[in-house]
Amino acid sequence: FLSSRRRHTRSLCDWSSDVCSSDLTSIKARGYLVVAVREGWRPLSFRDGTGTLRGLEVDLAHELARLIFNDPNALTLRVVTNQDRLAAVLDDQADLAIAGLTITTARRRLINFSLPYYLDGPGFLLQGQKVRHLRDLEQGSIGVLQGSSTLAVIRYRLPRSQLVPLSTYEAGLIALNHGRIDALAGDV
Repeated sequence: FLSSRRRHTRSLCDWSSDVCSSDLTSIKARGYLVVAVREGWRPLSFRDGTGTLRGLEVDLAHELARLIFNDPNALTLRVVTNQDRLAAVLDDQADLAIAGLTITTARRRLINFSLPYYLDGPGFLLQGQKVRHLRDLEQGSIGVLQGSSTLAVIRYRLPRSQLVPLSTYEAGLIALNHGRIDALAGDV
């Protein structure tokens, strides 16, 4: 989870302390929690066949609402893009975000993070046997989610590769399946 540094002075907000009491008071007075989540990031946050948001991050949001309001549905899920996760919290459009954000020094200057609930690292999805080693992608086209921390890793490890910005992982799968990119990079 992440929350605005303007509101909290500790990484993990203790909802019973003075540090967060004014925000919690406002949230309780409103009667529901507003949580920014992404969609299209299976199994963490995605829409099922009926269009309902599902996944680990959605479940965490419902559990947090249950802990605060004794009602897992006292919550509004605000869908945000990868690029808008921080802004949603910093601009007070959401009380917090549960939206898979890598903890970096620069981001810690702006926001507070909870303890990690999911650990991952960069990986590649490939089609066929064309790529057998990382060096095979040195001149290749690599699809990467816009705003992803994977971007910096690829730029460092494969500086001559062509990076293709993607809005969602689903768009990346389509591009990979149609041969528009040689690999799809993401956190795995």
